[in-house]
Amino acid sequence: MLKYSRFVLLVLLLIAVCHTTAMAQTEISSEEYMEQAGRLANQYNEYFENKDFRAAEKLAHELIALFYGMSRESQDEYSWLQAEIYFSLASLHSLQNNVILAVDAFEKAVNLHGFTNYSRAKYDSNLDNIREDRRFIALMESVREKGNLLSIEEVRERVIEDRPLILNADANWNNQRQQTKEEYLDGFMARLLYWFFCADDSRFNAESDTQPIKYIYLVPSGYEHYHNMRKPVVVTHDSSYFWEH
Repeated sequence: MLKYSRFVLLVLLLIAVCHTTAMAQTEISSEEYMEQAGRLANQYNEYFENKDFRAAEKLAHELIALFYGMSRESQDEYSWLQAEIYFSLASLHSLQNNVILAVDAFEKAVNLHGFTNYSRAKYDSNLDNIREDRRFIALMESVREKGNLLSIEEVRERVIEDRPLILNADANWNNQRQQTKEEYLDGFMARLLYWFFCADDSRFNAESDTQPIKYIYLVPSGYEHYHNMRKPVVVTHDSSYFWEH
């Protein structure tokens, strides 16, 4: 019996070694991951635009599986991208009214990969079919309150309206000296929040595509310096319209 146990243990060890060796041989670098992910993402975008959601869903799962071919260290580095893929998968399922699968995917984006873009999830119409789901509501609340951080939209709104803002205690300049609210928010960040622009077509890798992109600019009322803006362009003072895109 003891010899049999030793034999089973030896077999198990050999299997583990073979499995580890196979994993090492098939591990891909982060550069290979980004190259392959870029190709898949372009095909995914094409399927999505043509409303071939089943084909797009298949590619989304290929992208998810590709992520796990990297080392653990690289997975940590690119976890944000996996969050984006799960978010896109949630959108796909929502558009097909697959509520449970959509919320499952969104949950993985939030809880496994740290998705924190509250404004995007709030305004993305692709998720409208799951907004009444209790799990989704709870997840949205956790995204909104995670660390009590405000979105760019919320910070900009509070600066414009002169509403209270609290600077986190470890805010600093190049890890050399602490920053005060007046220095960082009222001085430095206020000018960076002056105007924004984004591509109207909000999808992965949109700016690397060969198709022309329309840009939307959010500017303060009275702003007239449009000569440096990318074309074609839509200019708005309506922050709600801008953040919806």
